[in-house]
Amino acid sequence: MNMPKKFSGNRDDFKRWMMSCQMYIAGNHKVYPNDFDKINFVLSFMNSGKAAAWNKQFIEEQPNLENLDLGSWDDFKKNLEEAFSPYNVPGEAREKLKRLQKEGKTPMNEHIATFKTLVTQAKIGKYEEALCDLFLETLPRKLQERLLTLQFPLDRIKGHYEWAQKFDHQFHRMQHIMGRTTQNKQETSNNWRKSEQKNGPKKEQKKTDNNSRCFTFTKKDPNTWILIE
Repeated sequence: MNMPKKFSGNRDDFKRWMMSCQMYIAGNHKVYPNDFDKINFVLSFMNSGKAAAWNKQFIEEQPNLENLDLGSWDDFKKNLEEAFSPYNVPGEAREKLKRLQKEGKTPMNEHIATFKTLVTQAKIGKYEEALCDLFLETLPRKLQERLLTLQFPLDRIKGHYEWAQKFDHQFHRMQHIMGRTTQNKQETSNNWRKSEQKNGPKKEQKKTDNNSRCFTFTKKDPNTWILIE
């Protein structure tokens, strides 16, 4: 497992950084067996920007620097979250949910992952009907219609995820086939043009009948003879 990166105090990076610290500590619990070692490990990555200032103040506030006691791990994590968590995370997540729309090239599984993350951050809860309505609003209109007109109604968010991925896969597969067919037609047309350019236009041919009338044909239909007046 990789070591956590340095933390400068950027609120947008805090949750990801703190998670990486906790994962590393959990994977090396024998190296960091107690609260002091865990706290000291995290502090070692807070050496720039606002994080460094917070680190300095935290150490200076300890009552006995000679016999340093950094307190409990849980209290330390809580203090960090209060200091560096993004402002109004639930409110921002709700606003992002309102603006979230499935883009044409974005894979459906990525769109669903983004939706799940925002739902968790917004602390909406697990109200199935509300989640289903929210998810539908993020999808293109035609995909909404297909989900709403299924023979059996979808009343669970899991079903919406599964069928949305199925329909999205079918759509992109159809687009791929149609694109390939169009390309083949274009290549065939180009080959015919190249053949005509290489061989050149057919020379006009003439013939006469018993009444000395003269006929000719064109390259478009060499089987059809045209009377020349």
